[in-house]
Amino acid sequence: MDRERGKAEKEPNTMPHTKPAYTDEFKREVLAHMASAGQSLNQTATHFGVSTNSLREWR
Repeated sequence: MDRERGKAEKEPNTMPHTKPAYTDEFKREVLAHMASAGQSLNQTATHFGVSTNSLREWR
């Protein structure tokens, strides 16, 4: 039996998976806002459009 039969051919991934570049100033601003507003990680990430993992790395 041919295992490859019936499988759709995958298109090559043309978009590289890179992290967005944030300036140190932006990172400090986001962390300062989170501290002063008393917001959670999730709330701050949503407000600024960044991932919660990014915020964890910046702390």
